[in-house]
Formats: sequence, C-alpha cells, structure tokens
Amino acid sequence: MGLRLFDEANAYALGRYLGKRYPGVPKMLGGDTNGFWTSNAAMMRGFVEEEAKQGYKAFVAFQPTSPWISEPATPLPYGHNYINGSLGTLSMYAVQSGHEYPDPEGIDYNYKVLTPWDSSKNYDNILQMREQFSGPVMDVENHYEGANQGFNTSKPAFNASEVRHGYYPALLSGSCGITYGSLPVQQAYENISLVSSPEQYHEPQLNLSPNASWHEALHWPGAKQTGYAGANFNNLSKNAFNTWEPAREFLSSPQGPSSNIFEYVGDRYISATITKGYYWVYSSWGDAFQIDLDGVSQKWGQPGVGYTAQWYDPRTSKLQAIQKVEKGFEKGKLVFTPLSSGGVDYDWLLIIKSESC
Repeated sequence: MGLRLFDEANAYALGRYLGKRYPGVPKMLGGDTNGFWTSNAAMMRGFVEEEAKQGYKAFVAFQPTSPWISEPATPLPYGHNYINGSLGTLSMYAVQSGHEYPDPEGIDYNYKVLTPWDSSKNYDNILQMREQFSGPVMDVENHYEGANQGFNTSKPAFNASEVRHGYYPALLSGSCGITYGSLPVQQAYENISLVSSPEQYHEPQLNLSPNASWHEALHWPGAKQTGYAGANFNNLSKNAFNTWEPAREFLSSPQGPSSNIFEYVGDRYISATITKGYYWVYSSWGDAFQIDLDGVSQKWGQPGVGYTAQWYDPRTSKLQAIQKVEKGFEKGKLVFTPLSSGGVDYDWLLIIKSESC
C-alpha cells in the first residue's frame, strides 16, 4: 500500500500545530476522500482543542470525492456525512460535484457499484445541502478548465463556458462561494523549457499538452471569468449576503408556444437568487424567461420601488442597461430575452436592482 504518513498520534500533533499556528484560518479535511479515518478525527481534535485555547471556534469543512459506493448502499458523499458530531458539527457543508457527465450510452453507465454525481447538475447538490444545514454550503470542486470529462481522454475537454456553467448555477442556488480549477494547476505542471533543471521536470498526464504551464493557466479565460463572477457580489452588505436565497419561484416560461423553461436541466438550467434590493437570473443557454416583478418587489418589502435591469456578460464582465423604471415598479410579468442564445457559449446574467440600493 505504500508509506502511511499519518497515524492517530502524529495527526493529532499536526492538528495542534495547525490550530496554534493558524488560529481562525479555515481548515478542510478529507482531501478528495470518502472516509473519515481515525487520523482525520485525531487531526480535527488537535486543531479544535488548540484553537479553543486561543479563543477561536475552529472553522472546519470536509472535502469528499465524487463517486460513492452505491452497491451496497453507503451515505451520499456530502462532507457532513463523514463527521459523526463527536467533535462538533462542520462549519460549512461541502460537496465535490466532480467532473463527470454521465452518458446513458457509455459502457460504464450501468456500473452501479460506484456512482458519480452528474457535475452539470450541481445546483441540486447545493439545494439538498441547504435543506439539511442552516449554515454555508459550497461545491468545492467542479469542472477543471482544460480537463477531459471524467478525466477520460476520449471525451471532450471542459472549456471556459463549461467552467462558468459549473459555478453560476451553484451560486444562484445558494452556494456561499465557488472554486476554480484547471488541469495544469491540478498537476502543478511546468513545461520543460521553464523548469530550473531537467530532474525537476515531470511528464504531463491526462492529455495535458507538454507546452502547458501552471502559472500561465492562472490567466486562462475561465480563471479570469471566475473573478468576474465574484466581483458581481462584492458590494453586497453582510446582511444582504446572509439573506441571499434561491428564488426560481418568480420565474415562468414566456407566453406563447415556447418550451417550458423548468424542463431545462444540466448545462441549460435557469437559476435565480434574491436578496434585499437585488434579483439575479442566470440563463445558461440564453433562453428567454418571464419574471413576476410584483412578486420580486413584494419579496424585497418594497412594493412600487423603482429599479434598473441590466444584462451582464459573464465572458467580459460588461453591463448593458435594458430597462429603467424610476416612478414605479413594472406591474405584472415581463419577458426578458438575452442578447444571444443557442448553447453553452451564450449564457447571460440578468441583474435587477432596486433604486434604494
């Protein structure tokens, strides 16, 4: 099995060191596993005890992996299913939705011993965790830019558009944050022309180009666009952030023969969230949708308030105003049609903002 780094004694010692050296800094156990081993428990006990001595309540999360043993049945791989509560509850519930797009035509689709999440539906993971926990929840690992689906080199690689689809629906379904990953960074890969000496070089894996570079990958399109996503919410007050909640109930399909928007799932899912004075809708494929504006203003507690509506381009971070109502809130329901549509490359974020903000 190879060298075992930790036993209960040295894991506990490391936990105490971490708690003393980095009190108040969030700690994440698990590291892509689905087992809360005795060494994990010992490490957690170490930093929980040491931080308590310094007046801190340790912030603890657990990162599971995506596939889980489904025959025989085992708990779903949410981080909180691997903490038994003897050392306290987790500070944040987490899931790794992973990198799989299960293919009904694939050779492994009916392999039921191990089951992966469908990473295109991580909004379901977020909503399920919110039902089970009143604190923050998060998908801590989704699509890696440049990685092949399921790390299977016979399948397509995730591009920047698919990376966006990995975090916007999660955010608008109530995730407290997002993560970004890319294949060169995951491998800490540097091309041979940039390493200090040949013995420091290691071969690229999983179809990664030999010309790739982890530090250049930090500037890939998906990495930049992840920063844009966070900037959308930077100016929220603490109260607005803490009362942010999913809000698809104000959406409906446009009038006429259009398809039912609630049938759109996976990378076409339309998500929405609301807080005091703001309402956001993410249309993954640029599909039109209808909003109950009266319902939104009532939820804000500001019936009749003026507002602005803008389209936000998640590729460039540019805003385009489409409507401004100063003297009263638009009555009834209004259809909003994104500026382009037709697939994963045509996602748009609608931002409705009360004039009181």
